[in-house]
Amino acid sequence: MKIFVIGYKGYIGSQLYQRLLDEEREVYGIGRDDNVFGHGDVGPVGPDDVVVNCAGVGMKPITYTRDAYLKDNTILPHRLAGAAAFGCIKKLIHLSSYFEFFQTNIYAKSKALASELLRDVPGVQTIYLYNVFGGNEYPNRFMAGIKNAIKNDETFNLTTPGACRDLVHIKHCINGLVQQIDSHSIETLHFGTGAYTTMLAITQDIKMMFPEFKIEMNDTHNYVHECYRPRKPYFKGLDLMADIKEDIESETQHESNNVSRARVSR
Repeated sequence: MKIFVIGYKGYIGSQLYQRLLDEEREVYGIGRDDNVFGHGDVGPVGPDDVVVNCAGVGMKPITYTRDAYLKDNTILPHRLAGAAAFGCIKKLIHLSSYFEFFQTNIYAKSKALASELLRDVPGVQTIYLYNVFGGNEYPNRFMAGIKNAIKNDETFNLTTPGACRDLVHIKHCINGLVQQIDSHSIETLHFGTGAYTTMLAITQDIKMMFPEFKIEMNDTHNYVHECYRPRKPYFKGLDLMADIKEDIESETQHESNNVSRARVSR
């Protein structure tokens, strides 16, 4: 079985790609700068092969145009779905976002359009992700702000205490993707803990683990909602606080070791 990871240089795609390499799978990474498969002659794509679409344009690059969002977030997955629909591959795993249910910007609208186009297409499995954090990067601004505040002894400014967050660590996300690659299921899944926990509750729990963590309440948005959409969590019984604690402590220790080595080298 060949596995093609589209967007293998991104946050999730890169870690999935490395995990599959470590497991000595026949995996091929495809990025924006690559040709069709990026690895020359990989042989024919067959009905036992899996394509995982981790590609997409996020909300941050404000220089991206409407056409760029539609191309990467909508047209690409739609074209890939054709291979799955006609049985050319085992299945397409398409990663999407829960932001699509709040269509307030072109990012959310492009994600929503992709999901609508892929709905009920044979051989396509949509996996929704929201607030993935951990590893070497913290693309989630909420968790990045908390981590940096603790590490740098700064005050964390909490502007939307009533907003809910359904966080999941990258390691669980990758474990789930590997399981689905090996599965024949095309059930729509939500990779998360299913916990509708407010940002205020999360920061208060973190403060219990890190008493030095300073929080400043500034509810400038007057923004409260209970949850996004009822969904069945893929992960159950995960200890979110343990994941957060382990991540912050391991990175703090790593940076401390780097400082020590730098002092010795002088």
